[in-house]
Amino acid sequence: MKMKRMLEKIMNRVGIVAMLLATGAVWAQPSPVSQVSQYPDKPIRVILPFAAGQGSDTLTRMIMTEVSKKLAQPIVIENRPGGNGFIAIQAVQHAAPNGHTILGLSSSFLSNSSMLKGPLPYDMQRDFTPILRVADSAIVLVANPAVPVKTLADALEMARREPGGLAFGSGGNATTQHLSLEMLKARSGAPMVHVPYRGDPASLNDVMGGQLKFTFSGFSAALPYIRAGRLRPIAVTTATRIAALPDVPSIAESGFPGFELIGWIFYLVPAGTPQAVIDKLYTVIRGSIEKKEVEEKMANLAMFVAPIQTPPEFKSYINEYEQKLANIIKSANIKAE
Repeated sequence: MKMKRMLEKIMNRVGIVAMLLATGAVWAQPSPVSQVSQYPDKPIRVILPFAAGQGSDTLTRMIMTEVSKKLAQPIVIENRPGGNGFIAIQAVQHAAPNGHTILGLSSSFLSNSSMLKGPLPYDMQRDFTPILRVADSAIVLVANPAVPVKTLADALEMARREPGGLAFGSGGNATTQHLSLEMLKARSGAPMVHVPYRGDPASLNDVMGGQLKFTFSGFSAALPYIRAGRLRPIAVTTATRIAALPDVPSIAESGFPGFELIGWIFYLVPAGTPQAVIDKLYTVIRGSIEKKEVEEKMANLAMFVAPIQTPPEFKSYINEYEQKLANIIKSANIKAE
């Protein structure tokens, strides 16, 4: 009996020690709360599908300089252009969802799902969580100054008089510039013939050279030539006029209420990133873009600070915008090149 009681005591002690060890092991692991409170605890990567030196790249570097100061961690910008953005998008899609890898995109990539054949290798809704939209940029319809038009009504009337329709350029097939043209064509009924170029500079050069009368261009690309008097701005695609061109009406106020189609830059993280990390990134990035000096630098890039939207509001906005692009692409029967 004594031997039995001794064995029972030993087993009880062993059980207590094992329980304490197990509890200690749990205590030794940082909880999700502590992990979030320490974020970021290493450098952050921002992956972009843009080439270095493009406006979207320059903007991101400017913003992330401020964010790096606030978070007290280095932020490394990685440019991975090409493949319809797939290279950059998939790099973030497969990254750990811990807030240390961020994807920067422009709204033009939201047309991928409508333009490309077959299923995409990613799902924007399933694989990513939006943080915020940081900057907007208008599309502007410009003309060669020698063309005898001053208003959008003049340009559309000229198109109606042209046998077979009038040529309007854009920076490329299915770009925001092209979709702005198609939206206006559908709303106005004017016979507008799309002439795609490989980027805004090429289309602007042909307008200034007289080979083309009109083109829809990204505002940042056209602004220097507008200021130099080499291009005449006709209308902008924002809902209202923009500060940089206060005398140029919007298409909406030129007879097409509700017309709006703009380009914008936004940031996302992999799905599964803790909400507290997303909230922290939102707060820090939003505070950075609202600094007066950052707003002024944005203006020099012909961009302006995007309206305030919480991450859930912005997610809904992406869904609506993606559907808007899909509707334009379908109604205009735009096909991938």
